[in-house]
Amino acid sequence: MFNGSVVSYPNRGRWGNNKYRGNCSGHIIKDFIETYHGTGNGLFVDPSVGGGTLQDVASDMGVRFQGLDLRDGFNLLTDSLVNAIGEKARTIFWHPPYHDMVKYSGTADKGIWGDEPHKYDLSRQPSLSEFIEGCAVAFQNIYEALENGGHYGILIGNQRKQGRYYNLSGMLERFCPGELTD
Repeated sequence: MFNGSVVSYPNRGRWGNNKYRGNCSGHIIKDFIETYHGTGNGLFVDPSVGGGTLQDVASDMGVRFQGLDLRDGFNLLTDSLVNAIGEKARTIFWHPPYHDMVKYSGTADKGIWGDEPHKYDLSRQPSLSEFIEGCAVAFQNIYEALENGGHYGILIGNQRKQGRYYNLSGMLERFCPGELTD
């Protein structure tokens, strides 16, 4: 469980594909579930499944899970998340790209999946402002897919690029709908 706003884990854990660029430690997912998901049969959702870490953690913990991804046809910027999952979720965790730090679509252009860059891939947005606008749309979509009293978590780091520092978490926080918990 989370005991504060700063976390540290001595290892990343056994969950997910650690060769998938941008993959985070399953320990943070486990702590999120333990802190915010509660008991019962509520649904835990990952709208950008990536390397599968959330799915692996949910499976280990016996939590009902549904994962979606742009590479599999679900578009968080244009498709309704609640319609795609078929019900409201108790918890949703999203680990978006850090703007263009890692390219996800377009393997011909050093991406991870698909031959061509995908128009709605947030890692391919041509400007930081377009990335932020896309994230704001995604946040609203995520929030609308939560059951009453549910929680969503966003894990995003900051970026250093060409000698400049971009506080992505600070830039995006103001677009997060609902009450900020932690």
